[in-house]
Amino acid sequence: MAVVTLLLQADVADLADPNCWEPYINQTLNIINADKSNYQIRNAHAHAINARPVACARQCAEACEKFDRHDKVELLLASPLRRALQTCALSFAPCVERGLKIVALPMAEEASSAPCDTGSDLEVLQSEFPDKVDFDHVKEGWWLHEGEYATDPRALNARAAKLRRFIRDRPEKEVVLVSHGFFNHYLTGDVNDKGEQTTLWWQETELRSFIFVDGSETATIKETEASMLLKGTPDDALKINRPDQRDKSS
Repeated sequence: MAVVTLLLQADVADLADPNCWEPYINQTLNIINADKSNYQIRNAHAHAINARPVACARQCAEACEKFDRHDKVELLLASPLRRALQTCALSFAPCVERGLKIVALPMAEEASSAPCDTGSDLEVLQSEFPDKVDFDHVKEGWWLHEGEYATDPRALNARAAKLRRFIRDRPEKEVVLVSHGFFNHYLTGDVNDKGEQTTLWWQETELRSFIFVDGSETATIKETEASMLLKGTPDDALKINRPDQRDKSS
């Protein structure tokens, strides 16, 4: 099984037959929302730079301290947006320090075409993250919001399913993914037919834990009870923050 961790691993006995052979059984996925305090719009693209480096470092340090499975992590994945790469490097510093490289995945980019959600050219990213990040999956023009990277609900749901399958079919048992607040709702299946979120907004550097529950093309994930308990669900906590309002909300 795969868990998107809020720090605790779920008991999966009631979610899958312990005698089945599927490789995703016993797999854990740890998803963290990228910190937004370290970006600002610099030109036609959204170039995340250290606009608030102290706030970013503090929040990522807190996330790093809360996470108690650094020694178990086998794979670090992140959106190629600067703020996601920076969040991964800081929040999972112990993993990076012991030699894990961050694998940049365009599939995990944000679900919006706003300037602050549009990535940088590959050569720029390579110059800023020369040693910590593997850019093999990032091609020139990856930041264009077209084709499978379009921002309509159908394309976003398809991209989310493709990313879930990619992670589920990996051999690593403990995986970290740094993605973004809007896209995370597609990734977890928490959107309606209009692409509007139906669950709590992800806070900056928030971790949630999920498990993969099937081997289908959909690659469905389910949040663990431990994750939901840690997160809490107050009645007034649902913040409807939509991509079409991105420039107004950020």
